[in-house]
Amino acid sequence: TTAAVLKELELESDNIQQEVAFYAQLFVPFFAPKQSIRPLNIACTEGFWVDYITFETETFKDSTYYMPRKHEWLHLPHLSVTWENHFNTSLEININHIRGRSPMLWMLKPDQSIVKLFVTHWSST
Repeated sequence: TTAAVLKELELESDNIQQEVAFYAQLFVPFFAPKQSIRPLNIACTEGFWVDYITFETETFKDSTYYMPRKHEWLHLPHLSVTWENHFNTSLEININHIRGRSPMLWMLKPDQSIVKLFVTHWSST
């Protein structure tokens, strides 16, 4: 039990202050990444979100994409996955949107940098 472990370590529970840290991955609008998110920590920003109409613009056409499964959402993006072109990714996004889901993508940009983003099933306009 906890009491036994504390006793073995010669610690008294009355002298211990418990603290909890909640970690989050925050996603901000793609075209407004510098917005204030106080009181949240800007260092928790992991990526961006865009609506589908924005995803279909030229800004996103030259990149390739990977749609991680939910259990991969906490993973650091890496190159060792099967990347899809914009057209095929757009088809998968549509299927998710029909189901009311906003998929996460890893976007491999032409400069080989990888960005996490969500393509929302709701419009920002």
